Amino acid sequence: MQKADYPRFRELLLWAAQVTVVPNGKDAGEISLALFDALAGYPLDAVRDAVEAHCRAEKFFPMLADIVARIEGTAADRAQAAWALVMRAVERIGSWDSVRFPDAAIHYAISQMGGWMHLCEILTDTREPFLAQDFSRHFLMGERLSSWEERPGGVKVQAYFPGRHEVDNRSKGLDRRRIFDAATGKEIKHSDIPAIEPPRSAPVVHLVSGLTEAKIASPS
Repeated sequence: MQKADYPRFRELLLWAAQVTVVPNGKDAGEISLALFDALAGYPLDAVRDAVEAHCRAEKFFPMLADIVARIEGTAADRAQAAWALVMRAVERIGSWDSVRFPDAAIHYAISQMGGWMHLCEILTDTREPFLAQDFSRHFLMGERLSSWEERPGGVKVQAYFPGRHEVDNRSKGLDRRRIFDAATGKEIKHSDIPAIEPPRSAPVVHLVSGLTEAKIASPS
């Protein structure tokens, strides 16, 4: 959200106060600025949808954790959506071409499971439920630790996963590769692959309801 969005945001919270119970006798206007600053990284439309959804389901005024949970989904939601994207990439891209996922946590999880080519090899209908559980555990750890770049206490993940074609070409001394964006299915130019962490304001949870639209922001 931008500073210009604050009046609309304040109106939203005053509306929320009218249809819910504000705790501890506080006025919604007193906490609107603090909430606005805390939620500044999210689009106003996403915040509005989250506040309205909360007010339809709960009787108490939405606090920061309530709004963030509505926007980002639960940990289980995020892991499920991330796994759905991985499954889609296995089907659409496979192990032969190189692939880039939009979230460093996905790269962390796949690396912990042996890497992209290994995952494609061992993924079967029978093993999928068990692999999904492993992925979920690693993904949630990756949300806390992983990064596209070096940072204290973090784990830097690789910018993309090389596919078999690229590995084979490297063994022959050739620099030939095709890197695909897992979210869009489009080929990425190597010059557009810098390891810069994308914003987390549009998390993978959006894929649960619409994989074909893939609303995850791709790294620029």
